[in-house]
Parts: sequence; structure tokens; C-alpha cells
Amino acid sequence: MACHRRLPDPPAAGGYILTAAHCMVPQLKVRLGEHDSTTNPDCQRGICNPPAEEFDIQAATKHRAFGAALTHDIALLKLTRNIVFNVHIQPICLLLNPAATPIATELQAFGWGRTATQHSSTVLQTTRLAWYANSYCQKRLPLLPVTQNQICVGLLGSDTCKGDSGGPLVVKVNYDGHARNLQLGIVSYGEDYCQSPGVYTFVPNYIQWIQQAMQRFGY
Repeated sequence: MACHRRLPDPPAAGGYILTAAHCMVPQLKVRLGEHDSTTNPDCQRGICNPPAEEFDIQAATKHRAFGAALTHDIALLKLTRNIVFNVHIQPICLLLNPAATPIATELQAFGWGRTATQHSSTVLQTTRLAWYANSYCQKRLPLLPVTQNQICVGLLGSDTCKGDSGGPLVVKVNYDGHARNLQLGIVSYGEDYCQSPGVYTFVPNYIQWIQQAMQRFGY
């Protein structure tokens, strides 16, 4: 299963990437600022974006309790060099206090995964989704446990799919008068035919794990 990554906070002292533990494969690289994977840079009507950038990984860790049941499906990557942010490469916000998680009526996921054509997309896709009770996912996806460290997300006719794993699930928040993306989830798993709903790692519950992993990396 192909996986894509997106940049979380913080931007200093190199770059850190959140992804799914099941996306950890040998010789993994990170590509930032991508939109259309068939061109670099992406151009439209003679106007070109800054080129996408590829990064090697200096250090990586996945949650020690991750296993076949796909619980604790989270990993952190540290890149070998600093990231220079621009309009197409931006950090994403994380909650320091899980209790402050906003009640989100609309969530958004991104990826280059499989679409209705049954082929992976070459252009970054996005879909708007709703937050369901975990019991709904447990009923629809009974083969694996759905825990308090996961959330159930979907919408009739809209879902993430194979190739979107490791990508972010975000909600728009207003911070200091600016609209920002807050990462609430990481795409983990769903039905084979990508029918709603899907199960996502609930990122706010892992903020302490993320901080401890960054300390081990020498942040």
C-alpha cells in the first residue's frame, strides 16, 4: 500500500513528519510541495510553483505497541535537513492538550490514493468527511478492534482509499485571526473497496509520544 506524508509542527531543528506505522518501509523518502506527480515543477498557464523537494530520513520510529491489529498506527520521521517553508510547503498544527479537541462537524483528508476509477491519482485529491462514533466503525469493520486511540470517519460516497495511508485528517481552526489546519488523524485502514467509513489514528492522544520521540531524536 502506497503511503504519503505531510508535515506537522514544529518547523525548527530539521523537519518532522507524522505518518502511519504501517507505512514504514525500507529506503523511505519524503516529498514535499507536490501537487501533480507527473510534473516538477507544477505549472498552469505559464505560472509555475516552486519545485517539489525530496528529503532523506535521518531517523524514524514507530509506536512500540503497533501490531497486526493496526492499533497505535503512528510513526515519526526526522529529515536529514531543514525545511524551507513557502506557500506550498507549510507546517500543520498539533494539539498539546487532547482535552481541547474541537467538536468537528467537517473534516478533510488528502492524498494521491485510488479514486473511483480504481487507479491512483497523479494529482493531489481532497475529500470532506464526517466524524462518527467508534461503535459505527466497529460494526462495519468487525475484524479489528476500534479503540479510544482511533476515530471513525467517513461520509456516504466519499472516503480515503488505498494509497492515502499515512496522510493527514484535518479540521480548520481559527488561531490568532488566521485559518489553520489542525491535524486530528492519520489515515490507517478501511474497507477493501474504500467504502465509508474508515479508521484513523487519533493524533491528539499521541502528543506525549511525539514529544518523547523528538527528544530521543535530539530535538
